[in-house]
Amino acid sequence: MIPDENPKWLYKLIEIENLVEVQEELKAALYKLHPKFDNALPKYFYHSKDQLESMVPKYMAYMDLLGVLSRWRGSAIISTNYGLKFPVHIDSENWLDICYGLNIPVLNCEGTYTVWYDATVSDIYVNSPGVPQGGGTKIIDITKPITEIGRLEMVQPAWVNVSLPHAPLSTHKKPRAVFSARFEPELHDILYK
Repeated sequence: MIPDENPKWLYKLIEIENLVEVQEELKAALYKLHPKFDNALPKYFYHSKDQLESMVPKYMAYMDLLGVLSRWRGSAIISTNYGLKFPVHIDSENWLDICYGLNIPVLNCEGTYTVWYDATVSDIYVNSPGVPQGGGTKIIDITKPITEIGRLEMVQPAWVNVSLPHAPLSTHKKPRAVFSARFEPELHDILYK
C-alpha cells in the first residue's frame, strides 16, 4: 500500500519486555562509538546497520520480534546537551522513504521530550555532520507561526512520526541520548494507520 499523504499521528507507544537490558546494550554501544559523548554538543549521530550490528544483538532481536529487522538500515543517536536547543525540522522531504523512527530512550531521558509542531517547512536543508546526505532533512521557517501540537516524554520506547515538524527538547543540561532506528523500505505497510 502506498499512502496518499504523510501520516498525521505523532507517536505510538510500545513495550519492550527486556527494556533495561536493551538500554544497557545501547548505552555500551553509545560510549564505544562516542567515548566523549558526555561533552558533545547536541547532534544527530547516524550509524549504519553494519557499524552497529555486532554491538547490539538484543536490540536486533527486538526488531526481529517485530518483524522489521530485515528492513533496518541503521540508527541515529539523537542527543541534547548543555540546555542548547535543537532546530525544529523534518527528517526528510520525501516522507514515503523516511517517515518513522523506532525510538528507545538510553541516557538521561527523564525531562526530555520529542515535541511536534504545526509549522511551515522552509527551503533550507540541514547541513550537519552525521545527517545522512540526500535525505532531504529541512528546518522549519521561523518567520511563520509555530505551534506545538504534542509532545512525548522520552522515558519509554515509541514509534515516532519524523515526517512532521519536530525536535528534541530537554529541561535539563545533562547529555541525553535516544536511539532511533530507520528502515528501508519504509514501514508504511505496518505503521500507516
